Amino acid sequence: MRRTLARVASLVLSPSGMAAARLVLPTAAMPVPGQVMLACRPSGDDSLRHTLLPIALHADGLTALQPEGASWQPGELLDLLGPVGHGFRPSTARRRWLLAALGVDPDILLPLMDMGIGRGVSVAMWAESPLPPLPPQVEVPSDVEPVLDWADYVGLALTPDWLDANGPDGSILKAASRPRLAEALVILPIPCGTGICGACAVGGGRTARRACIDGPVVALEDLTR
Repeated sequence: MRRTLARVASLVLSPSGMAAARLVLPTAAMPVPGQVMLACRPSGDDSLRHTLLPIALHADGLTALQPEGASWQPGELLDLLGPVGHGFRPSTARRRWLLAALGVDPDILLPLMDMGIGRGVSVAMWAESPLPPLPPQVEVPSDVEPVLDWADYVGLALTPDWLDANGPDGSILKAASRPRLAEALVILPIPCGTGICGACAVGGGRTARRACIDGPVVALEDLTR
């Protein structure tokens, strides 16, 4: 896994008004939509690496939500580990995308939205919380379930707590897991990034996956069976 230094260019607000940081980093270290980065100060002041959730990818870096407890300042250098794991991998044959944020900040799905727009596919986006302003070509349905019948690709973002509260048989997950390509970005802390500690395991039984190695984007069927 790549280790590199990134510079905090500025502190900004996400489209939804969340604290975020604009980072400058080498092109070779850039994640794809759905991948995360693990960050700490090079001085070793941080006891654990923070999980960075990118909300925008730029030619010279990325913008990520500022993790809780981080107090980085413009000009500061960060020690980055990553990109971590697998990102979203929608087939080019899929032309109708539904993106849904379930109990998480919808800004997390904006890089995937940008990927879809860049490919010229039809994109619809839905969230349990208010959506930020979106490009005019993105459809914003009032109800998610009818759009599930339309979509041939579903990209979700959720937390293990949301999954525990709603269950794998919840109406949205059950509908999304119909025969089609469906993936879920599971938002949870990733302490080591190497798969050794096992603290980032998602799913259960034979389908259990480690977010840092097998995820953080996993096939939805691995969470619903």
